[in-house]
Amino acid sequence: QLTNWFLEQYVGEQPGLKSLSDRLSTTDQFPGLFRQSSGVVQGKLKQALANAVAAWQPQRGVEVLDELACTALKIDATGSIGPLIRVMDNEVLAGVDVAEVVVGALAEFAPDEEVRVALERWVNDKNLDDRLAGYLMRGRARCEPERCAEFVRTFLAVVRKRPRDFDLNFIFFILMQEDIGADVFTAHFSELSDEEQNVVLGALRNDLFVQTEKLDEGYIFSLRSLRD
Repeated sequence: QLTNWFLEQYVGEQPGLKSLSDRLSTTDQFPGLFRQSSGVVQGKLKQALANAVAAWQPQRGVEVLDELACTALKIDATGSIGPLIRVMDNEVLAGVDVAEVVVGALAEFAPDEEVRVALERWVNDKNLDDRLAGYLMRGRARCEPERCAEFVRTFLAVVRKRPRDFDLNFIFFILMQEDIGADVFTAHFSELSDEEQNVVLGALRNDLFVQTEKLDEGYIFSLRSLRD
C-alpha cells in the first residue's frame, strides 16, 4: 500500500490509506513525518520508496518520478539509487526529461560508489543528451573532488558546442558552495587552461549573481590571483 501511495499521490487517494493521504498532501510534508517515525518504520518507508521508483512507468508522468527522487533525497533513501540507475539504463523509460530527473538526483546522492560508476559510464555514452553535462560534472566532482578540474574541462567542452544551454553562473556557484567547496575548487583551479579559467571567472564575475547568492568575493579574488 505504501508503494502504491508513493506512485499514486498525484492521481488520487489509495483505499485504506486515507489517513496517510490526509497527512501527506504534498511530498514536502513527508520528511517531517518520516523523522518522527521509529527506525523500523523508517526502513519500511525507504524500501517502499525504492519499490515505487522501480515500479515507475512513463504513463505515470515524469513529475511523479521527480517527486519520488526528491523524496528519496530528503530522507537519504540510498536504496533508491539502484532503481534510479535502472530507470536511466532502460531505453524505453529514459527520455530526455526522465534522464534529467535521474542524473540530477544521483548527482545530489553523491558521493556514492554506485553513483560514481554510473556517472562515469554515462559520460562516455555518445547518445546521452549534452544538456546533462552540468549534472554529470557536479556528481562526478562530488564523488572525486580531487579530479574536479578534469570534470570541469569535460563540461566546458560541451559548453563550447551548446553555450546557450547552460547557466554557468548557477552551475559554478553550486559546484563551489555546495558540491566540493570553494577551497577544493581553488586548489585545483590552476590545472585548467587559460581559456577554461577565463570562462569560470567570467561566470563568477557576474556581480548581480554574486550579490544575490552571497558568494564570498574572497574566493573570486583568490581565483583571479591564481589566473593573473
